[in-house]
Amino acid sequence: MSMIIVKPVDEKGCLNIQKLYEKYSIFLKEGTRVMCFFNRVFNENKKTVKKLNESIEAKFIENQYHPKIDLMPMRKKHGVAKGYYAEIIASNIVLEEEGKKIIVPVFPNEITLDCDYGIENVIKSEIEILKNVGRSYETIGLLHERGLEKIAEDFREAMVKLEESNYEGSINCFRKVIEGFKKYTKDHQIETKNRTDAIRDFLAKTYHLMSNFGMHAETKGFFEEAILSKDITTAVSEYITKKM
Repeated sequence: MSMIIVKPVDEKGCLNIQKLYEKYSIFLKEGTRVMCFFNRVFNENKKTVKKLNESIEAKFIENQYHPKIDLMPMRKKHGVAKGYYAEIIASNIVLEEEGKKIIVPVFPNEITLDCDYGIENVIKSEIEILKNVGRSYETIGLLHERGLEKIAEDFREAMVKLEESNYEGSINCFRKVIEGFKKYTKDHQIETKNRTDAIRDFLAKTYHLMSNFGMHAETKGFFEEAILSKDITTAVSEYITKKM
C-alpha cells in the first residue's frame, strides 16, 4: 500500500529514505522518482504547522549511506524550514525503461512506517486515515502497471483536484475513470460473461450517479459526493486490475 515517512528536511531540502532504499534498492537508482503524497509539516517540537495535501513525484538522489528524495521544490513553495519534519506517503516508484514509464507499487497491500522517535505516536493515532490515502495512490500505480495509463492519469488528476478542494472537478475526473472502465469492459471479459455483464451494468449506474453530482441543472457535488466517488472508483479500479 505505501510507506509513511516522517523525517526532518535538511539544508538542501532533501529527506532521508534509508528504510525505503533498503527494501527497494534494485529500483531506486539515480534518475528514478518516488510518487508521494505530501501530507503535513511538523516543527521541531512535533507540532503540525502546515497541511499541504499535495501529490508529487520526488527525484531520488542515489547515495548508498544517505539515500534521499529531493523536496526542495516543496520547501521553496511553502517555506519549509530546515529541521522541520515532512510527512510523506510514498506509494510508487517511477522508472523509465526504453522510453516507457514503469510504476512499481511500494509495499502492496500493507503499510509501514519510517518515523523518528517522538513523532511516531502522532502518526500511529491517524494511521487509518493515512491508509486510505495510500490505498488510492497505490491503485494509480496498479493501473499504470496494467497498461491503463489514460485511466491512471485521470485518477491522478482526480486526486489532485480533491486535494485542492475542487470537489466537482475531482468528481468529473473520477467519472472519466469510470468511463474508461466502461470502454475497457466492452472488449474484455472479467471472469465470466455474467460477471462482466453485471460489472458493465454497475459501471453504467455509477457513471449516471456521478453525473448527477454537479453535471446537471440544480445538482451539486460537495465533499461527501467527492469522497463517495473516490471510494467507489478506488474499489472498482482495485478489483478490475487484480482480475486482469
